[in-house]
Amino acid sequence: MSMQAGGPRAPMIASEDDGPAGLLLRINTWLEGRGLQPLPHLGGQSEDEPVITGVMQVTCGLNEYLTEVVFQMRMPNGDTREQIVHYNNGSIVHHGVIAVVLLNDRLVVMRQYRVPVMRWTYELPRGFPHINELTADSPDKGVTITKRLLERELGHRLMRKAKVTETTRLGTVLENTGTSAMELEVFLVRMTADQQEVQYRQAHPEGGLEMHLWNAGKTRGSIGRRLRDGHTLSALMEFQARDRWLW
Repeated sequence: MSMQAGGPRAPMIASEDDGPAGLLLRINTWLEGRGLQPLPHLGGQSEDEPVITGVMQVTCGLNEYLTEVVFQMRMPNGDTREQIVHYNNGSIVHHGVIAVVLLNDRLVVMRQYRVPVMRWTYELPRGFPHINELTADSPDKGVTITKRLLERELGHRLMRKAKVTETTRLGTVLENTGTSAMELEVFLVRMTADQQEVQYRQAHPEGGLEMHLWNAGKTRGSIGRRLRDGHTLSALMEFQARDRWLW
């Protein structure tokens, strides 16, 4: 989301003297020092692109996952505006994952209450790395985050007893190009588990998370109805492009 600057105020970080290269270095040093993804460039790659000219403010601790940065922008017509960008904490290491999980050939769908929309939603499991959960040199970051995500959402008991037969990276999803710098990886996970263990988990929601198992027909019929979350719909499109389970 961009917004008109509310009156003149000085950026936290700006460097007219150092030029674009110096400013990019200063901003990226600042971002990396907070564990956030560095910028590839400042923009202005063509005459129609806005250019980042400074950092106006930062709000840390929106929750345990998010940091909000307000950049100062120079628009192609010369106007100055501000652009809010959300980063997930730890994005310098990884942005997070969405998991398409087939448990006993049924799609795992989580039901939970989402305060921003004030309603119960049906979604695929998704999550971000916790702060200090990974380091830059951690191997197979996406696979590791997926494993820990499923332990949190499906439960340690079920995951200890389940047999994972496949973990495949399907692609990436841009979360919200208007406000977010996040590009989440999508993984397909196939697994089997004893039916008694599955029923136990379904009867015992963990942390307000209900686990549902849907066949292909119910999944198709729920797209655009019960399944309306953008992460979920995007991940299902990645899945559909590579697998015929849905059809």
